[in-house]
Amino acid sequence: MASSLNGTGVTFSDSTTQTSGKQAAKAWVNFQGGQGNTAGTINGSFNVSSITVNGTGDYTANFTTAMPNTTYSVVATSEYSNTRGDVAGFHNVWASAYPTTTSSTNIQTTSGGNTSGYANVATACIVIFSS
Repeated sequence: MASSLNGTGVTFSDSTTQTSGKQAAKAWVNFQGGQGNTAGTINGSFNVSSITVNGTGDYTANFTTAMPNTTYSVVATSEYSNTRGDVAGFHNVWASAYPTTTSSTNIQTTSGGNTSGYANVATACIVIFSS
């Protein structure tokens, strides 16, 4: 059986679904990071109910449905715009190992040469993979 997409989501060839199969993201979010926009505003998501802005460049993604454990993988990236308003490119982003809970994960962002701490970014993206 090939993978299929229907009104309830994806079904993979091993008959698992997006919510039960290991090969699919269990959560993802694309959100505004506060650089020239409103920090924490979600542009698109799956299984992320909200973004909490903890401070400059410090964000928590809150899951709609909890992860089964805290050993999930976090993949994160961000985009930073320079002062001319054009996109300068992708810059450093950290996905912290803690506080990672079954109900949320935390990331911090910084722009390339920023040595003084975290920085707001134009856009940040987080993807979660779990069993």
